[in-house]
Amino acid sequence: MNRLFSEMPGASMWSSVEEIHKGWSSDKKYYIQTTDGRELLLRMANMVHYDKKKREFEAVTKLDHVENLFMSRPLEFGICHDGQSVYSLFTWIEGKDAEEIIPTLTAAQQYQLGVQAGDALKKMHEIHAEQDRVPWAEHYNAKINRYITNYKSCGIPLKGADQAISFIEKNRHLLENRPQTFQHGDYHVGNMIILSSNYLINPYVSRSLS
Repeated sequence: MNRLFSEMPGASMWSSVEEIHKGWSSDKKYYIQTTDGRELLLRMANMVHYDKKKREFEAVTKLDHVENLFMSRPLEFGICHDGQSVYSLFTWIEGKDAEEIIPTLTAAQQYQLGVQAGDALKKMHEIHAEQDRVPWAEHYNAKINRYITNYKSCGIPLKGADQAISFIEKNRHLLENRPQTFQHGDYHVGNMIILSSNYLINPYVSRSLS
């Protein structure tokens, strides 16, 4: 076993480790086969991202208890490489990238996958956020402010932008005192896979290579 993984629990049972060269994040990603026939997904990041990766793993753990939500399952989270890296280990689900397969399907098949995606997202939204979360108005207004500032500074005017910004400003009050639930945050076909049976796997991390 490569020394890179030797200190991880259960690594002695890994018969094959293959790096995955996809995605936009700085995470290192690996496809793993074990001596007892299991397939796993390993994600590794620099230790400076520990808090973020811990929150992500905890979020996926919450989803793990949702019935009929098809996704990779969280297995382990920890620190490795003498405290220099953080890792997350998940089950692997074999399938094809949705963004590649969907254009080849019929309109009816695409619609059915969209229904599946909507049903999965609805189940996620039924999970309540932690009580100590920043109020939604404060959180989302900060995001809106960033977007508007970035738009105004980019130098590329868009038709109708002034009307859109005016609408946003007039309706910010609707964000006050809103209940908060789990939010996926990156819900698109680039983070989904499709099984051979044309069943959509909505991941968060199931072969989520972003």
